[in-house]
Amino acid sequence: MIQPLIWSVKKANYILATIVLFTHFIVQTYKIFFMKILSSLYLIAFTLTSLLYAQDTPQEISDPRGAIIIADMKGAVVVTNNATGQALPAESVQAGKILFDGHTIKTNGKDSSIVLLLSNGTVTTLKADSVLNIKKFTQAKFDAGATKLSELEGEPSASETLIDLNIGDMVVDIKKLDKKSNFNIESPVGTAGIRGTRIGMNIQQAPGGGFTSKVTVPEGVIAFTPPPPPAAPGAPPGAPPPPPPEPVAVSAGQAVTPSVTSTGTVSAPPVAVPAPPADLAAVNADLDVAVAGTADITVAEIATAVETVAEVAPPPDAPPADEPPADEPPAD
Repeated sequence: MIQPLIWSVKKANYILATIVLFTHFIVQTYKIFFMKILSSLYLIAFTLTSLLYAQDTPQEISDPRGAIIIADMKGAVVVTNNATGQALPAESVQAGKILFDGHTIKTNGKDSSIVLLLSNGTVTTLKADSVLNIKKFTQAKFDAGATKLSELEGEPSASETLIDLNIGDMVVDIKKLDKKSNFNIESPVGTAGIRGTRIGMNIQQAPGGGFTSKVTVPEGVIAFTPPPPPAAPGAPPGAPPPPPPEPVAVSAGQAVTPSVTSTGTVSAPPVAVPAPPADLAAVNADLDVAVAGTADITVAEIATAVETVAEVAPPPDAPPADEPPADEPPAD
């Protein structure tokens, strides 16, 4: 009786040991398997994070300021530093000088005007008795070349432009923009969003207050958005604001005549209509003259102007320093 009992105990111990060893083997096997999976997941996560960081890092670094060359000027023109409120010296405001954003340009008198060439290829003429605030103009770096600016179909690199025509008359020729670019012209009567076109904009004070305007588009298309409506009188604190206005598409050959009252209220929803042929011809004639005057400037000269701005201007996120713009670099 004792011998079979001892054998049974040994047999049970053997079976138990086998089960323990087998369980340990299974656990170790799955542990290695799961550790490999976990390591793979960590590797994938690290790779994705690295890729996302690599993509996000350039966006966190602001593009440098673009260059604004005074291509031509007539009469009395005053350029004021927005940060300091001080006017630049007269010797710094003449043909061939270079500006950057953060300045307001005012043409005084019926015979005054200024032609500006932006380093993204935009050419604009600010006519008499006008005020233009260059709020922001930044541009990604681009390769210099001997190509003339007039030979480019689109801008040399992506840019962001925000200007504000406070009052007066201007015409603008904008090259085809990069898909990452933005070009907006603000005014008291609304904002024109542009992708590459020719546009004429006239803003005048209305009798009794408010503003009237005419926006003419000889080429391309713009999206014109009226200003948001003011809060309703007597609206309780925290009341939801009125819905924003819808943009209006203004295509080639069309015009829109938005206006606002003295309180900033849109007089009537703007509607795009066919522009008078004489208005279209006048905008094109002014722009043909301005573009012809800058046609021989090369991309290399523009790139040099941008480098000059980088030396004298504060970083794009800082307010402009109170210093005159640099001289235009000599042509090669």
